[in-house]
Amino acid sequence: MLIIIIFLSIFNIIIGKIFESKFKKYYKIYLSSDFSGLEIILKMLRKNRIYNIKIIFSNKHLSDHYNPIKKNINLSKRVYFGKNISSIAVSTHECSHALQYDEKFFLLKFKHFLILIISPIIESISFLIIFGIFMINITIIFLKISIFLFFIIILFSFIILFIELDASNKALNWIIFENITNKDEILIVKDMLFLAFLTYLIEFLCFLFQFFYLVYVLKMLIDIKIF
Repeated sequence: MLIIIIFLSIFNIIIGKIFESKFKKYYKIYLSSDFSGLEIILKMLRKNRIYNIKIIFSNKHLSDHYNPIKKNINLSKRVYFGKNISSIAVSTHECSHALQYDEKFFLLKFKHFLILIISPIIESISFLIIFGIFMINITIIFLKISIFLFFIIILFSFIILFIELDASNKALNWIIFENITNKDEILIVKDMLFLAFLTYLIEFLCFLFQFFYLVYVLKMLIDIKIF
C-alpha cells in the first residue's frame, strides 16, 4: 500500500508537469472564433444573466481561480488576453465556478462548512498522530481522533473533486452549445479539462490510500478494532 501512495504522489507531479507543458503547447494554437479569455467569460456570464462578477488578472502564471467572497474571477495575464485553446479551457472552467455559486450548487454548502476547519486539521494531524503513538500504552484516543480527522480531509478532497468535475462539464457543455470551437479544437479543450480533473482525482486517491495505510498501521500497533 505504501508503494501505491508513493506511485500516486509521483504520478501526480508528472500529471502537473504534463498539464503545464500542454498549456504552453496549446497556448500557441489560436482559437478560430478569436475570443480572448476575458471575452469568453463576459459572454458566458451574460448568457447566464450574471452581472456582479469582476474579472481581474495578474502576472502570476497559472494563478487562475474564482474568489466567491470578493466575487472575482482571477486570471493569469496569459489567459486573460490570450485568444487560444489554453485560455478558453481555463477561463470557461473558472467561470463555471461562478455559475455554481449563482446556481447554489449543493456541494458548495459542505465545502464552506469544511473549509473552516480543514486548515487547522491539516496543520495539526501529523503532530497528533506522532503524539498518539507515544501515548499508545496509556490511551488510544489520540489515534482514534487522528483517524477521524484524516477522514474529514478525505471528505473535503472528495467534495472538491466533484465540484471541479461539475465545473469542467459545465465549461465543456457551454463551449459546445455556443459553438465556440470547431471539432478539432474541442478535442484539445477536453484534453486540457481532463488533465486538470486528473490532478484532483490523484490527490484524492493519495489521501484515500494514506488513510487506509494509517488505519492498517494503527491496527497493528494497538491490536484492536479501531472503529
